[in-house]
Amino acid sequence: MNKAPDAERDGAAVQEFLANMEAAFRAHSLWSGSSEEELESAGEGLEKYVMTKLFPRVFASVPEDVKADEQLHEKMALIQQFIRPENLDIKPTFQNETSWLLAQKELQKINMYKAPRDKLVCILNCCKVISNLLINASLASNGDHPGADEFLPVLIYVTIKTRNSIGSRSSLLLHKHAFCRVFYYEYRCQSSLNG
Repeated sequence: MNKAPDAERDGAAVQEFLANMEAAFRAHSLWSGSSEEELESAGEGLEKYVMTKLFPRVFASVPEDVKADEQLHEKMALIQQFIRPENLDIKPTFQNETSWLLAQKELQKINMYKAPRDKLVCILNCCKVISNLLINASLASNGDHPGADEFLPVLIYVTIKTRNSIGSRSSLLLHKHAFCRVFYYEYRCQSSLNG
């Protein structure tokens, strides 16, 4: 019988499967001479394959999710109309529309991927673009090295300004389950979290 999607139950089933497969890799004679890196790579490849196949179920839309997505999309569209860097106390030194567009493009790529690691790489790449912007701007102005107080407002601004990737369950912002919980802690192979 095909049960309705349940993030916690489905997450546990995926974790159990991946843990069993990791143990099977390690015990199989074909993998006996493999390095830890090779075993990890094989596990990530399996995880990517499994999550690609399970994607329609894992991110199936239920009526309350669709309604919440629509509400989130409407609110984000309103915020996008008036938010300015000054509203988030982003210093003029760190205001660079070109770099922000690059960071936004990285976030927009999230919907192109189905595997948790690939989605996290998009977020990481966005953060790298922002970090590079902040470091280069502070070096150019002979300012102090930027920290979280400079980084977070820019990340928030970039996230708000990112269009067409916000408001669907497969995107960066998830309304019902936090991104890390759904993607990383529930579906990511548990052994990869213990490192």
